Amino acid sequence: MVLFSIGFVFFYMWVHTGAFALAALGMTMITISLPLALALYAPFVPFFTQLHILAVFIILGVGADDIFVFVDGWRQSGRMIVPKTDDAHGRRAVLVRRMTFTYRRTASAVFNTSFTTATAFFGTAVSPVMPIAAFGVFAALAIVMNYVLVCTWWPAAVLVHEIWFGRARGCGCCCPCVTQLKVEDGCGAMIGLGCSDPKKKKKAEATATKKAAVDDDAAALARLGRSERFFHVHYSRWITWSPPSLKGAKPVA
Repeated sequence: MVLFSIGFVFFYMWVHTGAFALAALGMTMITISLPLALALYAPFVPFFTQLHILAVFIILGVGADDIFVFVDGWRQSGRMIVPKTDDAHGRRAVLVRRMTFTYRRTASAVFNTSFTTATAFFGTAVSPVMPIAAFGVFAALAIVMNYVLVCTWWPAAVLVHEIWFGRARGCGCCCPCVTQLKVEDGCGAMIGLGCSDPKKKKKAEATATKKAAVDDDAAALARLGRSERFFHVHYSRWITWSPPSLKGAKPVA
């Protein structure tokens, strides 16, 4: 059951992040939090039973949730922060701004969830049943260690992946594949990789230029994520809707 849970969480992280390397680094972070918690737990509580193994399921859920929050914040920063220059200095500055934005946006949310969950488990320390009290302390320490790693290990892992493997969209491993823009022109080749027919190549370039020439509102909407686009387009329209009979009605004085 433990192996199945680890495999399922790993696979779901792979799907959510879109990169095998990030999923592997995330699972490594979650796994490391357990021996770190044990290093703090063992000197003070010399009691360990099979019940403590259940902390694996808890830390899998909490750790994966923290990773998803951070990754969503990082993706949102990529849509909101646009580089001013395309040189190395400009790209470095964008990474700093994106990480600052992501850190400020997610650190408080991750802290609140980790703090409340850890406090709930620390509360079991007052239980007169030793296995339950010891398990609660161990699970709480694991959550605390996971939070520390999320604030230190995970930002570094995301930056390393973005700098070295960011172009490998599909695999995210050690093969930085070149990402090209596919154009529906029947040419059978990607722009930038060459095309045997000059006319079709010219047509493909014109099509790509036409698709790139969008107005400011459409470009801003395209930078939003799926959930943000849903709330911006559909949900906001629903909550501001009013029946035709009430349109133009004035409030009663």
